[in-house]
Amino acid sequence: MENSRPPKPLQDVQFNHTTGVAFAAVLGGVAIALGVPYIALRFGAAYFNSTEQFWFLVGAVALGGLIALTGVFFGAVMPHSVHEMWEAPSKSSEPPK
Repeated sequence: MENSRPPKPLQDVQFNHTTGVAFAAVLGGVAIALGVPYIALRFGAAYFNSTEQFWFLVGAVALGGLIALTGVFFGAVMPHSVHEMWEAPSKSSEPPK
């Protein structure tokens, strides 16, 4: 009666260790959300009127934010590794010849 607890089963799906994906996506989203408006304001004044510039900037910030949020979401739900025993298909599951 030394070990009264049942052995802990191996976890099939592990979720941690995906922070690099989320971090890279946030950096990319922030770069788009800040870089595109900077370039548009710096060099686009001669090409667009103020209304077009405003909507272009709003779209760039929204796109950058969407990229960052999508990356964080997938970084949270994407598994790091999946441990599953794969079995060879049985001969009965083969299609008829």
